Amino acid sequence: MMAGLPVMNPADITIRKSVTDLISDVVSDSDTSMVHISSINEVIHAAYRSNKVISKFEERGGILFIAPPGHVKTTILSRLSGLEGVMLCSDLTSKGLVAARDAINNGKVHCFAFLDMQKLYERNQDTAENVVGNLRALVAEGFTSAAFEEQESNPMIRRARALVLGAATPSFFSKKIAKWRNDGMSRRFLFCHYSLADPSVLLKAAFDDTPIELADAFISMPTTTVLQVDKLEPIEVTFLERVLAWQLDTIPIHLIKKMLTVLKWKYERIDGDPHEPYRILWDFGKCLKNAEVRVLMGSAREGEDIA
Repeated sequence: MMAGLPVMNPADITIRKSVTDLISDVVSDSDTSMVHISSINEVIHAAYRSNKVISKFEERGGILFIAPPGHVKTTILSRLSGLEGVMLCSDLTSKGLVAARDAINNGKVHCFAFLDMQKLYERNQDTAENVVGNLRALVAEGFTSAAFEEQESNPMIRRARALVLGAATPSFFSKKIAKWRNDGMSRRFLFCHYSLADPSVLLKAAFDDTPIELADAFISMPTTTVLQVDKLEPIEVTFLERVLAWQLDTIPIHLIKKMLTVLKWKYERIDGDPHEPYRILWDFGKCLKNAEVRVLMGSAREGEDIA
């Protein structure tokens, strides 16, 4: 061995080579408009479990899933129902968020899932903007108090932070995105655009009286498990920059790093394909940069289909 060269662990070389090969494969993939529903499922559950990742940055961030009516966005978010720490919402008021604040700070709630973000705006405009402003704080600097509370009544109150997931239609998104860019909302949320490649599968399921079956992406973690956010290799930094593309910003970076940490932990624990975390996030990245992405419910990946 030549003097002065560092001794490298062969396992490390394999991991780096695998990631490099994966990125090369993805770059050469001509089909950038198709993803699998399994990837969307995995993204949701990795984001849900991001509270288990320790980082110097406490911001949580959020993801908004944007698809036409009837394209299963509500269905996939509803799969979080009943999971520990999740508050599944069809609506929320500032009083409701104040009531949830202690539960957030006590660790009982760490994720809000809104089945229809538009519902938050179907009220007096000032009231709606106040609620959304509180959510904007919740995913970033932290929510402390609502406008109607006595600001001096509890000066030592802790900042409550939580992940926010939501579903919206393209028309609603188009009406709001300009304002969200102006008020900072778009710097705190990732916007995932997609539509089903074949919406007729939903009609077939209805006629057959057979619900759509989605692969279980739930990530089981012992209560005491905490993960240290991964220190990224340079190739991983480049990879995540390309995943986030025009949505590249500090809070989305914190969130997606935590999601990658969770996915790596999952696939190592189940002795799965170590490339899978990167494949999932690359699929997710297609939805972040291309409004024409089509989601497959079918058999290109195992587990997703109409029974």
